[in-house]
Amino acid sequence: MTWYPAILVIIALILLWLTQRGQKRMGLPRGRVVSTDMGKWQKNNQVLFDPHQKLAGRPDYLVEHKNTLIPIEVKTGHTPSQPYDSHILQLAAYCHLVAVSTGKTPPYGFLNYPERTFKIDFNSELQQTLLLTMGSMRNYQHQNQGVPRSHHQANRCVNCGYRDICDQRL
Repeated sequence: MTWYPAILVIIALILLWLTQRGQKRMGLPRGRVVSTDMGKWQKNNQVLFDPHQKLAGRPDYLVEHKNTLIPIEVKTGHTPSQPYDSHILQLAAYCHLVAVSTGKTPPYGFLNYPERTFKIDFNSELQQTLLLTMGSMRNYQHQNQGVPRSHHQANRCVNCGYRDICDQRL
């Protein structure tokens, strides 16, 4: 019975090693996974919210690295050569929400695709683009106009969840 603590320590070390190995393989920063919206492990039930912008969201992962929370968004399916603009703006929204919620602006976030992970700098230019995009969306909403669809990628239109009711579908 005196060997039980030794076995528990060995199991804990193996789990720690596997976690770090998985983070490294995904191209993610070293750090403690604070929350996840993926699966049941450490379920993130807290939605981040900015009352001023009326923006809410929950990134797939938040990793604490050097005393700052880094948002990570996981995308499935095709790995593009460059991340999609919509994915970059989604990640920027999470960076903004982390900054508002914690008072510490993350310098970057990660978009993790099946075959590649992109580190996206959350700089003033991206912040401005996010705020302008949200402002434009609100203007369309206030004018009771639908946001015009982007049909530059036919496969996105075909797989869209609103295809059955969209009057702009291809």
